[in-house]
Amino acid sequence: VERTEFIALSDALDALGLENHKKDTDGSMVGELIAAKDYKRLLEYGAQDVEKEAEVFQLMIGRGTLTR
Repeated sequence: VERTEFIALSDALDALGLENHKKDTDGSMVGELIAAKDYKRLLEYGAQDVEKEAEVFQLMIGRGTLTR
């Protein structure tokens, strides 16, 4: 991953070899999920984002382990 101030979560997951949930649903789909009233999928997507961000953070501070 290039050194930048910010990196997309999807890019971080791919670079670390972690499962990337954003291949099925990503932020660009949020509007259509709301319009379709697909709140279950929207909430699942948000929860997966939080879980993956926490996993990446744990790796960054040396508390996580890569499983690959």
